[in-house]
Amino acid sequence: MEIQAVGGATAPEPVNLMDPATFGRSIPHDWFDWLRENDPVHWNEPYGRDGMTHFRAVPQGFWALTRHADVSHVSRHPEVFSSHEGGALMEDMGPEGLAMFRQQLIHMDPPEHTEFRHVLSKGFTPRRIRRLEAFIDELCRDIVDSVAPLGECDFVDMVAKELPVRVIGELFGMPRSDFAKLIDWTNRVLGIDDPEGDFADGLAAMQELFHYVTMLGEEKRRDPDGTVISALVNSEVDGRPMTAAEINMWFFLLVIAGNETTRNAISGGLIALTEFPDQRRKLLDDMSLLKPMADEMVRWVSPVIAFRRTALVDTEIDGHPIAEGDKVVVFYPAANRDPRVFSDPHEFDVTRDPNPHLGFGVGNHFCLGANLARAEIIAMYRELFTRLPDIEVAGPPARWHSTLVNSIKSLPCRFTPH
Repeated sequence: MEIQAVGGATAPEPVNLMDPATFGRSIPHDWFDWLRENDPVHWNEPYGRDGMTHFRAVPQGFWALTRHADVSHVSRHPEVFSSHEGGALMEDMGPEGLAMFRQQLIHMDPPEHTEFRHVLSKGFTPRRIRRLEAFIDELCRDIVDSVAPLGECDFVDMVAKELPVRVIGELFGMPRSDFAKLIDWTNRVLGIDDPEGDFADGLAAMQELFHYVTMLGEEKRRDPDGTVISALVNSEVDGRPMTAAEINMWFFLLVIAGNETTRNAISGGLIALTEFPDQRRKLLDDMSLLKPMADEMVRWVSPVIAFRRTALVDTEIDGHPIAEGDKVVVFYPAANRDPRVFSDPHEFDVTRDPNPHLGFGVGNHFCLGANLARAEIIAMYRELFTRLPDIEVAGPPARWHSTLVNSIKSLPCRFTPH
């Protein structure tokens, strides 16, 4: 099948952007490149399961946006493009599932979103992040200590996944002996769309997580201790206490957003540094470049693949008519490699400045934990470059099948034992 561009150029083989297997292979940058130039408001046909379940509904087609300006415009106008109406996930949900997920921040619009974000932002103040920095540095040392003598390891399993999940556990005041449970729950939930995963087991993992958070919240309500969950269970939204369901959904969001995105930025960053050894040399010569490197890793990797919006009124995008009720999906990996915004967008450049990437979102849904994620990436690579400066990828990555997170299952790496 061939599609001709306006100038006669032949498009790459089209892919269905609603198929999790598409992203299980890799991010389809060649298709995104073609769409940006030839069909930036692209109609993607439905794909997925028929029928309706507790979470899933009959899939709908959608408008796929790939230009930085269009992704930014839609994200900045919740009064036109709603996160609440159809939810923020590309997956179409049945009414019960949608009602449950609407208690989560990413599925809210103002003014409700504004109220909840104000409460939740208490957990991510600069002061609280600074308090975590020594803990993050200690974790990075412990993680590198565990692999340094080996000479090779699975970078995801033994390095990247260990840091963010333990930081989240510490942030929430979980006993450190329970940190490993977060990794298990996260992998099972993300495996819902993966051939090696199981839908029923993913739902079971969600229920286990919710039960755990409910019990932890009750403990922190009786004995407040200044942790994030303590702040949540003892706060009010619109003059009332947060419900157990709202706290559960917020914790679930943080586990997925804070764990998976940081973990995959760190993993994908090693791929970038292996593919661009000149950039590694710059970092080894000047560790002050770790700060811009962190943002460049988020841009280049784009850990979050896409979010959905629903048009509340008849409108247009880039002169293209969008009807009320239409599903619109913004693709961050495409926007983050838009040559209108980034010079040499497919190059990994640790000195890139400015770097207006959308990897942390934009508008009212900008990531609350962005500074925490940057701190984790910087701390981990400072430790790796100090102790294992020649660490590199030793084989192809295995990826989860997901339309939400650009997630790496495993990544072999090698280095000189230390």
